[in-house]
Formats: sequence, C-alpha cells, structure tokens
Amino acid sequence: MKFVFADFETFYSKDYTLRTLDPPSYILDPKFEAICIGVADGITGTPYIVDGPDIQKFFDGLDPDVAMVTHNALFDMCIASWRFDYTPKLIVDTMSMARTLLFHRIKSVSLDNVSAYFGMKKGKTIDKVKGMTRADIKASGLWDELTAYCKHDTELCRQIFIKLHEHMPPEEFVLQDMVLRCAVEPKLMIDTGVLAQHLETVQAHKEALFAKARFAGLEDEGQLMSNPQFADLLTAHGVVPPSKVSDKTGQRTFSFSKQDPNFLALLDHDDPRVAALVEARLEFKSTLEETRTKRMLNIAQLEFPHLGTGIMPIPLKPGAAVTHRLGGDWQLNCQNWGRKSPIRKAIIAPPGHKIIAADSEQIEARMNAWFCHETELVEQFAKGEDVYSNFASEIFRVPVTKQTEPTKRFIGKTGILQLGYQCGPSKYQSTVWLLSYNTEPEPIELSVVEAQDVVDTYRSKYSNIRNMWWRLNDLLSFMAQPESTVEKTTTIGPITFGRNRMVGPGGLAMNYHNLRRNGTEWTYDYGWGTYKIYGGKLLENIIQFLARIAVMQAAVRLKKPLLAYDTRLAHTAHDELVYVVPDEHAEVVTRHIKFEMGRSPEWAPDLPLSVAVSAPVENYGQAK
Repeated sequence: MKFVFADFETFYSKDYTLRTLDPPSYILDPKFEAICIGVADGITGTPYIVDGPDIQKFFDGLDPDVAMVTHNALFDMCIASWRFDYTPKLIVDTMSMARTLLFHRIKSVSLDNVSAYFGMKKGKTIDKVKGMTRADIKASGLWDELTAYCKHDTELCRQIFIKLHEHMPPEEFVLQDMVLRCAVEPKLMIDTGVLAQHLETVQAHKEALFAKARFAGLEDEGQLMSNPQFADLLTAHGVVPPSKVSDKTGQRTFSFSKQDPNFLALLDHDDPRVAALVEARLEFKSTLEETRTKRMLNIAQLEFPHLGTGIMPIPLKPGAAVTHRLGGDWQLNCQNWGRKSPIRKAIIAPPGHKIIAADSEQIEARMNAWFCHETELVEQFAKGEDVYSNFASEIFRVPVTKQTEPTKRFIGKTGILQLGYQCGPSKYQSTVWLLSYNTEPEPIELSVVEAQDVVDTYRSKYSNIRNMWWRLNDLLSFMAQPESTVEKTTTIGPITFGRNRMVGPGGLAMNYHNLRRNGTEWTYDYGWGTYKIYGGKLLENIIQFLARIAVMQAAVRLKKPLLAYDTRLAHTAHDELVYVVPDEHAEVVTRHIKFEMGRSPEWAPDLPLSVAVSAPVENYGQAK
C-alpha cells in the first residue's frame, strides 16, 4: 500500500481556535480556510505544497487506495472527509502511535514534543501567521516561510512514522483506523429534541439545588468550587469536613468526591442545610453532563457538507491509558455515557438503519479466573451459571438466587467484580454502599466485620487469585531490572514480563517507566503522573489489558465481513462494540457479532466468553 504523508495549515485567530472551539465547530465554521497542505509521497518522496485553492482538485485526483499518515488524524482526516469528501483506505495517526508507544516516557504527544524526543526540532512560523488568511500571508511576504514550515512538519510526521511503525503490532493500525473513522466518517445521529429536554432538566435541577443551598449560607458559586471555602461552609454548620490521605502526595486533603461514602452520607444529615450544601456541591462539580450536552447540541446544528445536520461524530483516543484502553476526546467523554443517561437516548440511527450494541459480559471476572487458573470459577462461567449467586451462597452459607435474595446476590456480585484485585474490607465496604446507593432501592450498609468476612471468604475460596497477587508483587523486583544489565524475561500465560514492561499477545506492550521502590511501595511514571503499583493492581492492569485485546481483536475480525453488509464500527465503550446496520442486514450482522465476540481468542482457547447483543434498536439508550 502506498503511504502519503500530509499536514494541513488552516486559518486561526485569537477567538477562532481549537482552544475555544470543539473540532467540528472549528472545521465547519464559515471562517474555516485550509491555507495549504504539505504532502510527501512514500518514504522518500520530497515534500511539496498543495495550495489552498487546489486542495479539492488534489483530493479528487488522489487514489483512495492509500494509507494517509498525519499527526493528529482525528483533526486532519475530519477536514479531509467533511470538507473535501475524501477518506483513504487506511488512516494512520502518528499521534496515536506516539501515545501508544511513548506516553510512558513523554508528557505530551504533540508534534513538537514527539519531534524533540527524537532529536528533531519543530518550527515556530505558525505563531507569526495567527489571525492571517492565505491572502494575508501572501501579502505579508510570509508565504515562503509558511510553506517551508508546513513541508518541514510533513517531514517530521514521516520521520516519526519511520521510527515508530516497526514497534506497532499490525492489528493496531487496523484498530486505530476503525476507531478514528467513528469520527471521520460518522454513522450516528443526534435527536436534538431529547437532548434539549435533557439540558433543560439538568439546568432546572441545578438551579433548584442552588436555591436551597443559598438558604444554607451559600453566597456565590465559587464557594462550591473551592475546597477550603466549602469546608468552611460545612464547619459553620457543625460538620467536620471529610478528609483522606492523598495517594499522590501522602498529605491529608479534603474528600468531597461523589466516590467518597463519608461525603455522600452527608446527604442524609439531620440538618437539611448540610444536605442542601452537599447536593449543590455534587451538582456543581458534575458540570460535565451539562457541558457536553450543550456541546453536542451545538454539533447537531452544524451543517456537514456531505452529510447534512444532526450528525454525531464519536471522537475516541487510542492508547489513552496504561492498559491501552480507549479514551474520549473533544470534552464529550463518549466512553462514559451512563447507562441511564438521556444522552444515550439522544444517540440515534439514521433513517433505514438500526443500532446494534454488543457487550462482552463479565469479561474481566472471566479473564481473571482464567489467567489465575481458578478452574472451578472458569467452569461456572463456561456452564453459564450465576457466579454472583454462587459466591453469595458461599458468603451467607444459604442458597441464594437473583429472584429470592437480590440483596445478598448484590453483595456477592460486588465481591466477584471487586475483590479480585486485592481490595481490602474497608474499600469493599464503601464500594458496596456506593454502588447500592446509586443502583439499588436502598443503600446496603455492611459492618466492618461483615465486610471482612466477605473478603476472607473470597480469598479462601479463590486462593489462586490471591496467590497471583503475591507472585506479581514479587515480579515487580524482576521488572525493575537495571538498564546496565542484559534484559531478562519471564512469562505467565500470554504475558511476557521484562524490564519496565510486559508484552501481551500480538506484541502490544504495557510500560511501567522508571519502576522503582519508594520505601515499602512501588511506583512508576506514565504521562503526567506517578502511580503506585502492587500485586493486585498489576493484576487489574493485566486483566483490563487482556480484555481490551480480546474485544478489539474481535472488532478487527469483524471489520471485513461486516463491510459486505455496509456495516462498520460506529462507537466503542470499554467492552462494548456499537454498530450501525442497514435494516435489511440486521439479522445476519447480529449473527456475525455473536460469533466473533463469543469465541475464545487464539491465545486463550479455554477462556469462556459470553456476549450480550442488543436487538436492533433506534437509539443507543434502548441497547441494554
């Protein structure tokens, strides 16, 4: 396949910039101007410039059977698709490659930063042309400098590709192309009526809470944003502000999170003023729902030249976490649309199509049991037994079913899903309370003794999982090999452990840069942060890594057969794949999805998988 390297230069100004606008609003704005493109054909071709007025002609004459490589394809290829009606056979993004392969070493995967990592320097001409159109640039005498800058950026992109491509597993190129097309060639649409109603509800609820909080002493919204000021509000009502020791700093800090049971418990405080303040704080700090709803409504109004209005691109970011799970982008947080969020109901299929969502059921629990050789648990999954009820029966020493003892089953379910990663009794106790607070008719409050009993039962029942924590904890010393020594490797299942990393099936690596012992703890660097690691956490990373590989390998296998039915991936959230399918092909596409997602990977032939595939539905919210 021929490789074409490209770099867009577009007009931007103080107010018209990606710092203030989401990419769709920027690209589809009347002010948008593609000033030029830098292009390089193949690995050795000399970079050249395609002038702005010639760009459409360039794309019209460009063979679609190419791999187009850019740095930030989520932006560049959206321009090519939305503005010039062109998409290549394969989209390659050196930014995603750098995030996948280098993010453990560098804090930013910008072209400037990645170039510097490889000893190359990016120019600064772009700063000189801020607020200048193509005509302005030519009139100012900066055209030659800008085009030289553009060609240099194109060459930098090519050199980054050359240095990284041999380290990328081939299937990752296919996967990243599929993921990027969820935005570049969007298939989903937006029901603006549902979204507008949701926004109205969110804003009305927020205002009502603020009104109550004002009676409790709230004077301005800044008091809700500031931890010290909010602590003062609680103290004024005789409440000791909840606090905890920070994992990052080791210092005690206020704990006002929706994940903190002690803080959430204040919602039931005897003083209604305290409850009102806590409600207002939680609502104000959870502005994401309001912000992204507004942003989605704005995108829905945009006119996509070749698609119309009401279009919903799904921006996803490959390699967003150490486990290589995808992340969301454009501040839309598509990976975390809650099951009950009306936003999901606003995501609809285009006319003549349906949405099919497929979820790999309990994949982490299944993968953990398989990886740790918990034979009995693996067999329960293989037989389709209710493993949550089975474990609850062990805890309470009486038969438990979903129908007869839903509360006990919930405790068992939370145990199976939480305790496999070395979770202790205190965290388990708070997790049960928090999850039941959000999903059950009444919060479930376990005593410390009851929580300890569940933890002990799990660790005794599933001793192979427990033993794996200690084995992996010992392996941290092995992984922290000095750079001065010859690298040694060892293998557990499909994972090969080496210096500061582990390599999974297919060749993708999880990296633990600068793995080191700090007193009794192990830490490593990744992106902007430093993180703790221990046996149970390492196991959690491994299981999420393997689950990601299993689900995404199924997506890759599905690509070719589903294209025959005019169907491709439209969205993915963790262990779920979402497709938009023509009505007439829904049945056969469902069969393909069930087969590929339900079969065991080649590297885990005895791993029992199960997939829940929704009936073809008109909106994403119906796909349970």
